[in-house]
Amino acid sequence: MTGIPRQTFTRGREVEFMAYRLLLSKGYHAVLCAGTTTPVDIVAWRCSGQQVHVKTERARTKLLTPAAVAVCYAGDLTALRAMVVPPLAERQLWVWDVWYGWRYFDVFTGGICEVDDV
Repeated sequence: MTGIPRQTFTRGREVEFMAYRLLLSKGYHAVLCAGTTTPVDIVAWRCSGQQVHVKTERARTKLLTPAAVAVCYAGDLTALRAMVVPPLAERQLWVWDVWYGWRYFDVFTGGICEVDDV
């Protein structure tokens, strides 16, 4: 036992499950990655070969631009960029906030780009 109170991870876990259920509803097969040190929370794929590696976060403040998201989650983005993924697999950061709902960002070597949907 690490001695860290369980409620410390509860809010993030809720967002992970919301994202997991959303991927399943969109026809993906998905696996939740356990632990706080993994660079992604969900690996999802379709039978057609499309694959996405998702890191989920919950915003605590309004992040109006992709640049603000990049600054706020710089550590997560660095970890996502360091991952070796199969060809054509996408690395994405999903941010949940109470003002906008889900916001999706494709992660590239040189930056991020907000996309409309998964």
